[in-house]
Amino acid sequence: MNKVSVTTPNGSHLIIEVDDPEVLYKIIGMVTSNDNSSIDIGTDLVREEPISDASEYYSDVYRIDPVSSNGNGHKSANGHSSSEEHELIKFCRSSNPMGDMRKVVVVSEAASRYLNEQMVDCDRLASLFDLVGWQRPHSFIQTLRNAARSKFRWMERVPGRSGQYMVTDKAEIFRSKGWRTMRYTSHFN
Repeated sequence: MNKVSVTTPNGSHLIIEVDDPEVLYKIIGMVTSNDNSSIDIGTDLVREEPISDASEYYSDVYRIDPVSSNGNGHKSANGHSSSEEHELIKFCRSSNPMGDMRKVVVVSEAASRYLNEQMVDCDRLASLFDLVGWQRPHSFIQTLRNAARSKFRWMERVPGRSGQYMVTDKAEIFRSKGWRTMRYTSHFN
């Protein structure tokens, strides 16, 4: 297994693990073939390191999986077409939710609408946040629990499915009003 660490000019760090060396060279080629001449491509921008068992020290490690296609259109690694994912991204970004709980609810609703995924868990939320380009919350499980609390009831646990949550009818009423209008409302009203 090989690891590529990329530091972008704005200070962001990406760590990518791959099994196939050919994929590694494609990644290096994409980074180094940037048309922007203001980026200084140096040894500290991209470096290749063998991966040891100490990879648990990295909290945000992205693995590249092979992409499947049926020949009729582009398919992503999870089997959804790029047009479905594009619609999900467009929906999430146009909703422009403020706060982690609202983002979790919006991306869960988008997964339900465009990817036909009625339930989400922490791992799926992490991949959806990466797809949309949102910064991950400190703890997805805590954010899900907060959204499911009786004070909000925007999400609910799925009985018999450990760690699985789905959007409630209470959160769905914001479809017509707009996701930014999500506010605390007492369940006694």
